[in-house]
Amino acid sequence: MFGFGKGSRELNLIPEEEQKLRTKKIRLVTIGVIGLILGLQIATIFGFVALEQAEKNTRESLEQELATKNSQWQSIASPAEQIKVTKSKLATYNSFTTSHQNPNSKISQIRESIPVGVTLTNLSFSKTNETTVQGTASKPSVIYQFFNVLQDRPEDFDKVELDAIDKDSVSSYSFIIKFSLK
Repeated sequence: MFGFGKGSRELNLIPEEEQKLRTKKIRLVTIGVIGLILGLQIATIFGFVALEQAEKNTRESLEQELATKNSQWQSIASPAEQIKVTKSKLATYNSFTTSHQNPNSKISQIRESIPVGVTLTNLSFSKTNETTVQGTASKPSVIYQFFNVLQDRPEDFDKVELDAIDKDSVSSYSFIIKFSLK
């Protein structure tokens, strides 16, 4: 059989110079392809290393930023909590003042009605605005004057009652008056 046996030889019709040129071209192409493949592998390795380094730098930057934000939050967390508590207390106070009249204004109403010669020793308010006033005076007429002033101001006082008058000493009288504040 032609060309397939053990001792067969190939017939080469290509001139020797062209064969050398062809062999050189094949070697150059092979070296070029190998060089290109090696270059691509090296470029890929450098690319992966560069991406890994960039990712590491980004992670470190984010961790540092997170630490900075946490320290900033810690510096304002305590005042923020205090502000929250203060706002809560203010809301409670505002709620109370809208549903309850200011006791100072009630005391001012009573103080305006006190005649000269009367000294209050005790003043008590209930939640329903029931008020009890205890005091002393030098004469019973001053006590009655106080009682009449309270009765003459129905826009401020209601259900005014003279509960008790006692003589404490030669020149001193004690009294108790009860009324409702409006």
